[in-house]
Amino acid sequence: MKRQKFYSRAFALLLIISVVFTSFTVPVFAEELNGSGTEDNLYVVTSAEELIQIADRINNLQDSEAYIRLDADITVEGSWTPLGKNSVYSYKGTFDGNGHSVTVTVDNPNLSYFGFFGCLEDAVVKNLTVNGEIYCSEPYAFVGGLAARARGNVVIENCTNNASVSAYARSSAGIGGLVGGYDDNIEYKYENIKLDIINSVNNGFIMVTGEDKNVYAGGIAGSNENCIQLDGCTNNGIIYAPGVCVGGLLGQAGYQTGDYKPLIKNCSSDGVLVGLAGKVGRLYSKGVIPAENIVDSGDNTYKDASDIDNSILLEAQKYPSVITISSDAAVGEYVKLIKDGAEADTNITLVCSQGEKDIKKGYIECDGNGIKLIRLNETGKAVQETATLQFTDPDGITVRKPITVNVYPYSETANRILMDKIAQTYKDKSDEWVVFDMAVYEKLGFGTNTTDKDNYRNLTVNELAGNTPLSTDRAKAEIIFSALDTDTTALTPYGESEPYSNAEKLQNMNLGTSYYAAPWILLAEEAGQVKLTEEQRSSMLNLLISAQGENGLFYSIWGNERYDDVDTTGTALAAVARFYDTNAEVKEFADKAIEGLSKAQGANGSYGNINSDAMVIIGLAAMGISPASDSRFVKDGASLADAVMLYVNDNGDGFTSVYDSGTAGEKARALATEQGFRTLIVLEQLKKCTSFNVYSLDIKGGISTPVKKNPNSYTATGEGKKDETGDSETGQGGSSGTAKETITVTLEVQAADGVKWLSKSSVTAEKNSSAADIIKKGLAAAGMSADGIDKGYIKSVTKDGNTLSQFDKGANSGWMYKVNGEEPQAGISDYKMKDGDSIVLFYTADYTSEPSSKKWHSGGGTGSTLGSKTDTDTKTEADNKNDTADTENSLSFADIKKDDWFYDAVKFVCDTNKIMQGTDKGFEPNLNVTRAMLVTILYRIENQPSADVKLKFSDVAQDGWYTSAVMWASENGIVYGVSDTAFEPETDITREQMIAVLYRYAKYKDRDLSKAESISLDEFDDYSAVSDYAKDAFKWSVGNQIVNGKTDKTLNPGDKTVRAEVAVIIMRFMNNIMK
Repeated sequence: MKRQKFYSRAFALLLIISVVFTSFTVPVFAEELNGSGTEDNLYVVTSAEELIQIADRINNLQDSEAYIRLDADITVEGSWTPLGKNSVYSYKGTFDGNGHSVTVTVDNPNLSYFGFFGCLEDAVVKNLTVNGEIYCSEPYAFVGGLAARARGNVVIENCTNNASVSAYARSSAGIGGLVGGYDDNIEYKYENIKLDIINSVNNGFIMVTGEDKNVYAGGIAGSNENCIQLDGCTNNGIIYAPGVCVGGLLGQAGYQTGDYKPLIKNCSSDGVLVGLAGKVGRLYSKGVIPAENIVDSGDNTYKDASDIDNSILLEAQKYPSVITISSDAAVGEYVKLIKDGAEADTNITLVCSQGEKDIKKGYIECDGNGIKLIRLNETGKAVQETATLQFTDPDGITVRKPITVNVYPYSETANRILMDKIAQTYKDKSDEWVVFDMAVYEKLGFGTNTTDKDNYRNLTVNELAGNTPLSTDRAKAEIIFSALDTDTTALTPYGESEPYSNAEKLQNMNLGTSYYAAPWILLAEEAGQVKLTEEQRSSMLNLLISAQGENGLFYSIWGNERYDDVDTTGTALAAVARFYDTNAEVKEFADKAIEGLSKAQGANGSYGNINSDAMVIIGLAAMGISPASDSRFVKDGASLADAVMLYVNDNGDGFTSVYDSGTAGEKARALATEQGFRTLIVLEQLKKCTSFNVYSLDIKGGISTPVKKNPNSYTATGEGKKDETGDSETGQGGSSGTAKETITVTLEVQAADGVKWLSKSSVTAEKNSSAADIIKKGLAAAGMSADGIDKGYIKSVTKDGNTLSQFDKGANSGWMYKVNGEEPQAGISDYKMKDGDSIVLFYTADYTSEPSSKKWHSGGGTGSTLGSKTDTDTKTEADNKNDTADTENSLSFADIKKDDWFYDAVKFVCDTNKIMQGTDKGFEPNLNVTRAMLVTILYRIENQPSADVKLKFSDVAQDGWYTSAVMWASENGIVYGVSDTAFEPETDITREQMIAVLYRYAKYKDRDLSKAESISLDEFDDYSAVSDYAKDAFKWSVGNQIVNGKTDKTLNPGDKTVRAEVAVIIMRFMNNIMK
């Protein structure tokens, strides 16, 4: 039985400071330490000088298991580098504070681990108090007062944190009063491993600015991927983290590990908690700890406590986490920092600054007077920088708050320019909603509709002639055909002579009981030619009213979590706008929805993505509410209309999506652009009128004239051809205007001992859906959830508040699945379902007794797809020959298509030159590349010469798959260690680090490096972010067309590199340099 590993290369990337060894100033140490660090002769620390010296030894892979005791209170001046600074240099010993305290400031921007300890691994810490300040403004970091991170079997006893803990939410790895984040540091094994925190207290306040619903903050510990047991612990500290999940003790409940189960015993949480709405728990936030494992600690319900009475924290709250510099701001103008209506406390001093790790793009400057604009934004999209606000009270107590500064394009025509650029990309397209949007674009006089309208009409007229389309399919077709001036009562399919009426077919259907379908049916009546009966119309309105949550928003329940649906709430506003003045119930519904949407809006004016922003803007516009100026939708200068520009892509001809890789990413970006385009049309039209419903083309007020409609019958002239790229709107915010090819599969869920949690239930999904897609959709429909399914591994399933997890029934227990009675030799994310298939998700007490146990592991994966991502570079050459020969020769990677931008490069490196290989999952183009992988590629280019030198790196195994490559590259000055004794082979490599290594390899091969001197990179906006050691390398690489920048204006030197990117760069390197 294996279990998912928490450690991620995304976090590992942040451990490295540079590919080259960075020199540093060695502090002046005491001549001799008191003790040797053994259990019998432990280090006895009485001064800051001694503590620094011991930390330095541990942070250089010496004395990592040292026994240490404090015999005095210690105050360290300056910035403290955590003891055991990260997971590579973790502390594995026993530290006895002996009742004493350490006072430190941890704010070095290069750490990624922020705490007195960086990473504790199988360690013991006791009798210690931490004072001072822990401050982090970088993403992906672990942040904790006592320790940033704990791994393995760790014991913390009789410890107190008084230090303030401040962090920015941006993808933080965990934020806690004592411990930032915990994991057990093993892969898929049944072992008794836990973090014990006993009789420990957090008194320090925790402040997290920014928004990220996947970030966890807790008074004792933040993120918890495995098992934490608390006994006699207390949180007295305030947690002010309005944009993340907050637990008074734990950010996450965690899971059983081996025989150990999460436990909260004799604990209390009395601090004020401020977190995401619905994501705050008195004891813990996300997950479930069974009631029998909460002993004498009260329940998890958090009731709003008294107001915060900390004066400096109250002052920090007066300043928003997102500062907006509007499009009309002038160069030299200072930005308003304090919130509207707030008054600064004259007894507290405020200082603004930008540190080393802040995002700096040259648009703002911090000085004694605040933040000022020093350069106009001419990019056509919002530009983001970050800064720090430091508050100091009369007693010298300071709090630092990281903030985001959004600089909007200075041009008033930026929206219009972007809208027209997107319109140009839609030439000859025939996707349903693209055709609709372009039809509206033309009707409003913005430009010409260049889409293939007839192809859409042919497809849709033929598909709607049958009886399979859903009511939403017909409703949306009514809306689209109306914009195309097509009479839906007179549609004739290709090859037939008799017309049919889509409007009549829709009216005669069972319109369903879904609040999601109701808005589209109401809009179809308003825009199209369907005539609902009074009973049908009332039914649709009642569906919306009855489904509305107490906060005014629609919502869904996934497991024990509630997810608000702002997209459909926005669409519903567009649908009910025409009834607002005549129906009291509708007015109440709409007012409540508007209030809820206002409260759900983020500090940057957005709902977190362009899709949600778009649907809300469209709904507000139909209601006659300006998303640009209505005070309910402007948050301290950041309006909902402004937020659209936060998601413009680098090319300035579309919008970005949270999904950015593979086919799913392509479809998501197409949907984001389509909905964003419609929103730009709405925003431009609102400049001419007071209300505008884009679906019905209803315009009120202002100088606009009504849109004329002249519907004509249509006879299909062919069968029609579907667009090959992009997906029509699906899920929240709309779905395809016509029926897609679907499959229907039955799903059954069997819990322990064969108890049925779900009898056979039909699930309809798009063709080529995976087993994971079917399971997730089927569980959601039944009010159930599966943790881990999005990562292809089911750790637990929850039904009616009851959670059944792996290992609950023993070391070999967990979830598996069968299709048509057989256990597939593929993971749930890889196995493609067919129409008529039957899938059973079942819990087994012993996976080894199942028929396919030789290859099967629990969680719905196979031996080839579970565990950490393993590139075949990590195997022996013999293994690679056996595992990948067929794949390499045929380039038959399932995740590579001929039209992929990197296809030729993958063929070049894998097939032609055999210097890269596939993985068990395919090529995995988006898998990060590590330092070991890169040197192995160069080693293969060099034909794998012998490297008979002494191995100097303690973290490189004598017989590792990459050992010879590291020895060769190190011997010849192509790569260096991160220190004299550490190489960090598994750390992800950044773009500038990769370019520096290639530059040194070219130098080793005596290739021409002159372009490093003759090329200027001033055209790139982020050239200043390139490290000094890599500047010549970047000039050389750009001059030789090895890299061209990720966009025309950016180099992105600090970005991680992925396999697709490396393949392309290696191909260019070999063609341009090595020939």
